[in-house]
Amino acid sequence: MDSFSPLAGGPVGTTVTIKGTGLSAATHVNLGNAWIGASSFTFFTDTEIRFVVPSSASTAPLRVTSPNGEARSSVNFVVSGAPVMDSFSPLAGGPVGTTVTIKGTGLSAATYVNLGNAWIGASSFTFFTDTEIRFVIPSSASTAPLRVTSPNGEARSSVNFVVLPPSFLFTPNTLSFTDVPAGSSDTTSYQVSGEGLANGTPVSINIADANSPFTISTSKKGTYSRSLSLSNITNYRLSTTTIWVKYSPLVATADGAPHTGSIVHSQGSGSNSLAINATAVGPMPVELAYFTAKAKNNDAILEWRTASEQNNSHFEVEMAVGSLNNFAKVASVASKAGNSTTALNYKHQQHLPNYGQTVYFRLKQVDVDGTFSYSKTVAVEASAQQQQLQPVVVPNPVNSNSRLILTSNGSDRATIQLSSLAGKRLFAKEVAVQKGYNEVDLPAMGRLESGMYVLTIELDGKVQQVKLIKE
Repeated sequence: MDSFSPLAGGPVGTTVTIKGTGLSAATHVNLGNAWIGASSFTFFTDTEIRFVVPSSASTAPLRVTSPNGEARSSVNFVVSGAPVMDSFSPLAGGPVGTTVTIKGTGLSAATYVNLGNAWIGASSFTFFTDTEIRFVIPSSASTAPLRVTSPNGEARSSVNFVVLPPSFLFTPNTLSFTDVPAGSSDTTSYQVSGEGLANGTPVSINIADANSPFTISTSKKGTYSRSLSLSNITNYRLSTTTIWVKYSPLVATADGAPHTGSIVHSQGSGSNSLAINATAVGPMPVELAYFTAKAKNNDAILEWRTASEQNNSHFEVEMAVGSLNNFAKVASVASKAGNSTTALNYKHQQHLPNYGQTVYFRLKQVDVDGTFSYSKTVAVEASAQQQQLQPVVVPNPVNSNSRLILTSNGSDRATIQLSSLAGKRLFAKEVAVQKGYNEVDLPAMGRLESGMYVLTIELDGKVQQVKLIKE
């Protein structure tokens, strides 16, 4: 290619002349996105080619292609009046339903935008001026460069706009069941939402393993099954929906081998799973109708009812603070009957000294022969108080696992002293404490003889005492 004219370029419809040698073998000429085949040339010899600039053309070097190779102009042929695309956003792409903004010049003459397989006509633009176009990504779109076409030519992005697949968001992002008695069931819930979805196409929700002990429902008291279908999709989005999950173990789980499962959410090519972990304990020797806990001031009120009891000795109330990994006995409640076929009600009030975090409770039901099993775990939110509250030792009666729970108005050191009722000092130590909630191990409690003792704590300029019992 020796030259082309007009050298300054021209609008769509301009006749372009290319001069050179070996042009008679040319199969086509490219001008940006325009492909002009030899059958469209208006003049065609070995030294000259003429053609008319089509509407698909855009500013770019001229390229002449033949089976023998390609010739390319060293400068652009400028398609004057053609749209120019300066930028698009979001630059990272987005799912179906995303609003895309294209900025540039000469956009007011645009007739449509192409995004992969999607053809978005000007009548579908949500905003339309000479310098800006906005439109919503339709479900027919696919990852590709953006193309703006007008009668004056075409503009094309230099990089792809990435159409992201459908996605789902879960709150929380995992589910857990802890120590559910075998032969019973427990429920919990999560919320799911989605974007980039096809309008009019349901979202399928399925339990992955047909043999797992989990089922799902859109209502806590509704019908549970292994699959659901959600149709509340508008504007390419699944509105936030609550899904209830029921865990119905038939046998207790072994240590380190919980029941696991997943809930698969899918529509078309989009899919995401929510993981479930669950543990089950042996069935309780009593039939527990319910077990609840609620916070009242600085106490937790625990209530439970047994529908029947057989060889029941007592219940041990166990408490854990901030985690399910530190349960300790805090009280013992004797059976009201031992054996009963009628409903019996129980209640225990447990002090919550300034924990400021979640406190968990469970019942350890102990049979007359010493065998035991656990109830489900319940929780209360304990509010933190500004003032220092009375220290407490749990469990009390004490053992080697007992610990002192105290609160401090700031980082400090506390002096702890254990004495007999006669005033004989048995041990003393100083410990560092932080502002708020603190736990102090008291391993020496396991070596005490049976009797009553006094633990004296000096902290924040105050002296407080806790009476201890060693059985």
